[in-house]
Amino acid sequence: MPLSPLSTILVVDDNLGARRSIEALLTQENYRFLLADSGTTALQVLETHTPDVILLDVMMPGMNGFEVCQKIRSTPHISEIPIIMITALDDEESMIQGIDAGADDFLSKPISKIELRSRIRSILRLNRFRKLCDERQKFELVVAQSHRGYVVIDADNRILSSNTAAENMLQLSPEETQQNPHFFDTARKLFTIQPDDIETKIEHQTESRELDPFILVRSAQNEQAAKWIRVTFQDLGLSQIGQHFLRLEDISDRIISFQEKHTFSRMITHKLLTPLNAIKAAHQLLDTRDPTPERITQIQAIQKKGIDRLEYDIHSILSFLEAERNPRNLLKIADARIHIQRLAETSPFHFEVFQEATFAPDDSIHISGHAFDACLREIVENAIKFHRGATVSIDCYIKKAEDPQRVLIVFQNNSYPLSKDELANAWKPYWQADRYVTGEIAGMGLGLSLIAANVWTAGGTCKIENHSQTDGVQLTLSFPIQA
Repeated sequence: MPLSPLSTILVVDDNLGARRSIEALLTQENYRFLLADSGTTALQVLETHTPDVILLDVMMPGMNGFEVCQKIRSTPHISEIPIIMITALDDEESMIQGIDAGADDFLSKPISKIELRSRIRSILRLNRFRKLCDERQKFELVVAQSHRGYVVIDADNRILSSNTAAENMLQLSPEETQQNPHFFDTARKLFTIQPDDIETKIEHQTESRELDPFILVRSAQNEQAAKWIRVTFQDLGLSQIGQHFLRLEDISDRIISFQEKHTFSRMITHKLLTPLNAIKAAHQLLDTRDPTPERITQIQAIQKKGIDRLEYDIHSILSFLEAERNPRNLLKIADARIHIQRLAETSPFHFEVFQEATFAPDDSIHISGHAFDACLREIVENAIKFHRGATVSIDCYIKKAEDPQRVLIVFQNNSYPLSKDELANAWKPYWQADRYVTGEIAGMGLGLSLIAANVWTAGGTCKIENHSQTDGVQLTLSFPIQA
């Protein structure tokens, strides 16, 4: 059988019997045939069809086979079609003339059935290989010029090939690339990898399409903004030989936009409603009958305080976006505790803060106060939404990690324990945990994604787990300490 049952053969011969004979010799091969009785007709057929191979008789009235071959080779869109010339001429000069005209192969009359089938199969195999090479060259050209990074890794996670964009993202020199460096070791020099167990998952799952994307995160530091690279597994059949094709895409702008949008939303809700409620309360007091001069003075004071607070907060909001993009944003650990304590004191439920370690006055974490507040409010809202019993209970512990250069901020609450699936998917964007309770998909998704985005940008890590001692949920945020 031929390589493809859809392969098309154009037979060009002025003799109808010869055309039918060739068709009969190949009928069992399941080819599709186009027939032409002259060189002129053949060229007309080629205007609308592109066969896989042409069987071209040399001796034809009018335009002979050599002339037809030359015209085909000079016409760009059909110039690459393989041509087998069929000739009764058995001399060296005719073969040289055919080669000069651009023929790929020759068959002498009378035609042998076995030889005809063999020659066509060989030509089709070579043609298919040529097309694959052409497609590969086009693919490599597109990949080389793409703004996305592309990397092929082997079963040992070593880089076999990569394009310029990927090498720039990983800061690989040409010399380093030639040494087939380990992809994940290279990435860890610049980024943290989330989730951090992706290598284990690759070892246990050889099918690329079964593997979830992962993220490379470089925290904001000095003059450098945070960088986020999303890595996805492309299924190109490489997994059959233990290889994976990775696509690297810089999503930093999208993550920053996501952080700003939701942190901004949280800040507006908190900052604007408080002074606005004060102004509304003062207005309601004016509606009382015959207010006394003392009451009017009191109302004016409330209004002025609310207006001053509103003006201050509006200026704060206007400077928010510019400040959030500043890679030098730092929050002292002492101030972080004040943020948590302030929220605990204004919460109408049990919320206690414990500091189990001492820190230097200048010890800081790489996050803005606005972003930290947004994370705290998401943590509290999740605790409120998923709590068990009559009221919410939150305990916060600020302590040092086993690595003394990291601070842990641990939140324990009385939420319902999470299932294995919920724990495994907690940090994926838009994953939500209460779909079984409420019948809708609205819950942890944006909240935990915002926390992860802010913490990972700060060079930190997030961990959520069921806490056996309290029979609730524990969320641990780990940050590197900036002295």
